[in-house]
Formats: sequence, structure tokens, C-alpha cells
Amino acid sequence: MEIVIVVTIVIALALLLNRIIPSDEQTEQGSFFIDPRDGKKYRTVKIGDQVWMAQNLNYYTQGSKYYGNDESNSQRYGRLYNWEAAMKACPEGWHLPSDAEWRELINFAGGEEIAGTKLKASFGWSDAFTGCSANGSDIYGFSALPGGYGCLDGSFIRFGYSGDWWSAGTWLGPSIWYIFGNKTIDFSRNPLKDNLYSVRCVQDVVPHSE
Repeated sequence: MEIVIVVTIVIALALLLNRIIPSDEQTEQGSFFIDPRDGKKYRTVKIGDQVWMAQNLNYYTQGSKYYGNDESNSQRYGRLYNWEAAMKACPEGWHLPSDAEWRELINFAGGEEIAGTKLKASFGWSDAFTGCSANGSDIYGFSALPGGYGCLDGSFIRFGYSGDWWSAGTWLGPSIWYIFGNKTIDFSRNPLKDNLYSVRCVQDVVPHSE
């Protein structure tokens, strides 16, 4: 009888603690999404009114490569995609962010002058000119990493000090958003569509029913 009472108390305390101390998957910066296409698991983070993948996409599709053609780079930095592949790489329920969605994220993080530092990971970044640390604060858990990019001639550059992500752009064409070492986040209009850049997916907005 006493054993039954003790076990009951232990179970009740465990349930109570589970409510008081949320697990990683219950916190805003600790949610996850599993891509049903290949089973890969991605951290997600809610920043303002948006939900972003907190890791670069690592889904194989034609038109994508590993940085330096080295598969070991994909575990942390994901794959690099050309424009055509990037536009359809995100899983169902997610999409390649437009310029407007990138701007919403950056404005929430304080604007182009300071958003880069807040969105960068707290490890892995170097200054391209001095070699000194250029890590960010990562206060939102976005964890942007310097995965470099691939060029039309097959070369790969800027690994370790530049992060470059595709945007769906506007009617004017595609663009990329990038962070270069200690510099602020900025964008470049109409990059070469055969260049290879990282992809961050943002969750589709579900309309509220009346």
C-alpha cells in the first residue's frame, strides 16, 4: 500500500513539473518540424508574427549541392541551391520568403544596421579582413551561419564569414539577403540564378476563420 502511494506521488510530481518546466519542444525557440519527404528534423523559431526554420534547408533536389561538394558541411550549414531549385525546395506548409517577409524579420530585429548581429549564431563567424571573431548574439534563436555560396564556374567562396540566403524577391526578380562578417544585413537584387545560396523557409500564414 505504501509503495503504491509513493509511486502515485512521484507520478503526480513528474506531471506537475512537466507543466511548470516546458520541454524544448514546448518553448517558442525549441519547436521542431520534421520534413516528411526525407525525415530530416529542423528547429523552428517564432519571431514576431513569423515562424522560421532556425536552420538552413538540407533537402536534396536537382540544382542543389554541398559547399565544396563536401557532404559533412550539410549537417551544420545545409545545402546550397540555385534559383530554380530554391523556389520549390521548401516542404508543404513552408515557402521561400519574399523580400517583404525578410524585411519584416529584419525590422522586428531592429533594422538593417543591427539585425545582422541579433540574427547571427553565437559561434562560427569570422571577420573576412581581420580573421577575428564576428559572432552574433542570436537573441531570437534564428542562428544564421556563414555557409558561403557556390559560383557559376563551380567554385565555392566566403565560407566562414558570409551567409547568403535566397529570397523569392518581387516582381522585379529574385534577390538574396546576406550578412558579411561584422557588417549589417543587406540585400542584392537579381543575382545570377545559377549561383548557389542557402535557403531558409518561413511557414505559410494560415488565414484566421471568422
